[in-house]
Formats: sequence, structure tokens, C-alpha cells
Amino acid sequence: MKCQPASRAIALGCLALAGCSVGPDYRRPTLAVPATYSAPGAGDGKLDPTWWRLFGDDTLSSLEQRALAGNPGLAAALARVAQARAVSAQAAGGQYPTVTLGATLTRSRNPLTGGTPTTSLVMPFDLSYELDVWGRVRRTVEASRAQALASADNHGVALLTLTSNVATTYFTLRSLDSQSAVLASSVDSFRKQLALTRIKHDASLVGPPDVLQAQTQLDATLAQQAETQRQRIDAAHTLAILIGQPPSMLALPPSPLAGAPPLVPAGLPSTLLRRRPDVVAGEQAVVAASASIGAARASLYPTFSLTASAGIASDALTGPLGWANRVWSIGGGLLAPIFDGGKLRAQVEQTKGAYDEALANYRTAMLQALADVENGLTDIGHLQDSGAAYRRAADAARENLRLTQLQYDQGLIDYLSVLDAQRTWLGDELLAAQTLGQRYVSTVLLVKALGGGWTVDDGARVLDAARATGPE
Repeated sequence: MKCQPASRAIALGCLALAGCSVGPDYRRPTLAVPATYSAPGAGDGKLDPTWWRLFGDDTLSSLEQRALAGNPGLAAALARVAQARAVSAQAAGGQYPTVTLGATLTRSRNPLTGGTPTTSLVMPFDLSYELDVWGRVRRTVEASRAQALASADNHGVALLTLTSNVATTYFTLRSLDSQSAVLASSVDSFRKQLALTRIKHDASLVGPPDVLQAQTQLDATLAQQAETQRQRIDAAHTLAILIGQPPSMLALPPSPLAGAPPLVPAGLPSTLLRRRPDVVAGEQAVVAASASIGAARASLYPTFSLTASAGIASDALTGPLGWANRVWSIGGGLLAPIFDGGKLRAQVEQTKGAYDEALANYRTAMLQALADVENGLTDIGHLQDSGAAYRRAADAARENLRLTQLQYDQGLIDYLSVLDAQRTWLGDELLAAQTLGQRYVSTVLLVKALGGGWTVDDGARVLDAARATGPE
């Protein structure tokens, strides 16, 4: 009886310490973020998660929706979110007592006790609970929650990568359609030129070299046309895989690019902290690493636990199972590290190193995000200038080809001049088409660099959606 006051004092002291947590509390790292981008952008504005609608292309929108529904890589990323959520739930379970029910029925006979068979039944409820005095469980829960959020943000990375890959592949295919249209028009023109040259040759107006040069120009253009068609087929196959279909099941009629790509609201550099899922995931990794330091430090201190058992015991199945046959026990335990060769302290140092690594990776992700946006804005500006220049050059080359053809028909120049004019015009037309395609692709890459409208709230919604994955 004299021990009871002391035991109660110890228990009360443990409960008073239960609100204590060792280790550092997380504070967001200070990052030097510029107020604006150095490259000119489209100003501040909200980027919608369905950003591909900016292009006003129904075919692209349909492909994006099919990719979101059918891409197996995105489904795998969502499954990883479900796994991380389950791990977080497991860690959270450590905050509560564990209660189990065990029923034992035995039938025995012992000649030393008279040889009469006996039956006994025991049905205890057992309880075990670790007093989280130093916050080890709370820090573990904090780390696992941050890891679950990081997994959701990594799903955002996969989603953004998928949708941007669909768009860049789609516009690459459309750029090839534009180039194919130029080449098809050139092939028709060169075939007519070859036929006319042959007529002139038969009339002894031109020599064999003119026919050979016309044939060479036609064959070279046909080869270029075949290569462009091959590249288009490969792009279509890539699109099919991205939307989760066999390559033979996707058919896209030719549709050359027309007009300029839309302006993308670049926003401000500070918005990247919430609009780039890889940056958000990097910060959650820092949160998890910070909490892991506290969990490792708590392992240096004693662990307090409570155990209890209560139930019914009877020596016969037909005997009473009432209050008189109750059994119970209650106790507490303490486990303190005395000597482990420095293993626990080494674990603390390991978590500190992991925190420093996560922090460095977070800073790297932020710097890379800023660089991606700056590069995207710069690329779009320069491609717009070069595209306009190529367009002017192609128009001038077309007029030069017309005048050169007239001079050749009048016998003022040789066919080599016509051939040079044809090559120049065809080259400039192809460069103009390629540059327009690059502008579309660069616009998509800028959207990707800006985070594609992803926000921190989207990560929470992905965690909720992960509940529906897999069997119950």
C-alpha cells in the first residue's frame, strides 16, 4: 500500500510530460526569390489546371482527357499515393492504445490430481499503450504525413509531365503536318517543272543536265517528304502510348498548324512555391526529415508503457461466466537505453544529414524552377522573332523563285539559278514551319515550368482520391 502514492506520482509525471516533443519544430526555409522574372512575360494571372484549353484545340483536349484516364504510369503514381497514405495511417495508429481479445479453451486430464478431466475457458481483453512522453510517436506521425503529401505532389509531377508530353508530342506532330504540306506542294511543283524540262529537252531547247538537275531536286524532296512522314508516324505512336492505347488504334488526320500559340500567364516567381509540384514535394521532404530528427532524438530517452488485461475465466464450459469469475491485471514498464555502442546517436546524426540533403534538394528544385521559367520566357520571345524573320524570308524567296523562273523561261539564265531559288524557298518555308512548331512546344514547356496550375490544395485532393484506389 505504501507504494501506491509513489506509483501514482510517477504516472502523473509521465502524463504531464506527454505533451513534450523533442527535436526541432519545422520552419519554412528562407529562399531568395526575385520579385519578377528578368525575361518579359505575360504578367500575373491564374493558370488553370486544364491549361491545354488555352490552345483552343478540341483534338488536343480530347487526347489530354484520354491520357488522364488511361495512362498506366499516372495510375501507378496514384497507387503510390495510396500506399503513402496507408503508411501514414499506420503511423497515426501508434497514438492510440492497442486492444486485443484472446479466447483460450483447454481440456486436460492429470492423474496426479485425481484423473478427472477438466475444462477451462479464459477470455481476456489485453491493452498496451506507449506513453508518448518525448514525442517520438507524434514526430513519426508528422514525418509520415509529410511523406504522404510529398507522394501526392509527386503524383502532380507525373500528371504535369504526362499532360505536357501529350501536348509537346501533339504539336510536334502538327508541325510535321505543316512541313508535309510544304513538301507536298513542292513535290507537285517540281514534278511539273521536271515534265516541262523534259518537253524542252525533247525540243532541243535545253540540255540533259537540266533534266538531271530537275530530277535530282524532285527525288531529294520526295526523300525529305518520306522522312517527315516517318517522323509523324512515330509521333502518333508516342501519343497512343501516352493515352494508354496500342499504336494501331490512334488515327489523327493531318492538320497543319495555323496562327500563333496563346500567351501564358507567367505570374510571379513567388507563386512557384505553390504552383510547381516538384517544389512543393521538395518542401514536404524537408518537413519529413525535420520530424525524423525529433523521432530519432526521442529514442535516446526512456520509453514508458502501460499494459492491462481484463476478462473472464471459468473452469468449465457450463460454469458461470459472471462478475465473480473476472480476472484482471495492470502494470507499467520502463525501457531505457544504457549502452548501445553509439548506435542511437548515430541515427540522430543520420537524420540530421538527411535533413541537410532534403533542404539542399529543395533549394535546388526552387532554383531549377526559376531557371525553367526564365528559359521558357526567353525561348518564346526569341522564337517569335526568328519565326517572323523566317516567314519574311520565305515570302521573299517565293517571289525570287517566281522571277527566276520567268528569267529562265526567257532564256536569260541557266537552270542552276532556278534550282538554287527552289532550294532556298523550300528551306525557308520548312524553317518557318519548324519554328512555328517550336513556338507551340516552348509554350507548353513554359506551362510545365510554371506548374500547370497545380497548387498545394491539389495535393490534398489527390490524397483523398487515393482512398478509392485498390481493393477495400
